[in-house]
Amino acid sequence: MTSVSINVYDLLPSSWLSGALWSVGLGINHSGVVVDGREWQFGGHDMDGVTGVFCTEPRDVPADATYKTTLAVGVCRLSMQEIGDVLDQMRHEYTGTSYDLLTRNCNHFSADLAERLCGADVPAWLNRIAGMAANLPSCVSGALVSPPTAALTAEQDASARLLPPSETLHMYQRTD
Repeated sequence: MTSVSINVYDLLPSSWLSGALWSVGLGINHSGVVVDGREWQFGGHDMDGVTGVFCTEPRDVPADATYKTTLAVGVCRLSMQEIGDVLDQMRHEYTGTSYDLLTRNCNHFSADLAERLCGADVPAWLNRIAGMAANLPSCVSGALVSPPTAALTAEQDASARLLPPSETLHMYQRTD
């Protein structure tokens, strides 16, 4: 059995306003799911067929963000191989070009992964702002909703591909 948690980051610059918004559940959040000592996140880019799912060290705070809290999601009863299979499936489903700030963002990914691994729901406040803005699309600039353009070198672009399970299994195995 493996414990699963979600790290939540505030994307607003640290200020009295961001603190006030956070305290009433209106923060602009980023999140990642921690499984077996690795944090899985989702982000957008403009490369067709390339996953937007990536792995970091837990609490490796994204640029210009502030770590806020860790949510205990539950216990996953899947084997490490089965967890790897779930992540591989999601890496195919969550391509960088499928990212949408309002309807398919990092928090949607975190909620989906939590559901698949533990059958758990995430708190509504995690993605509340995106849900509110999705209901008022004329209020949000298209530039904010579209995934960012990737600025990769030719070498990075050539190596950006989905890895088969045989090449990623080591990522799910404990080394201690």
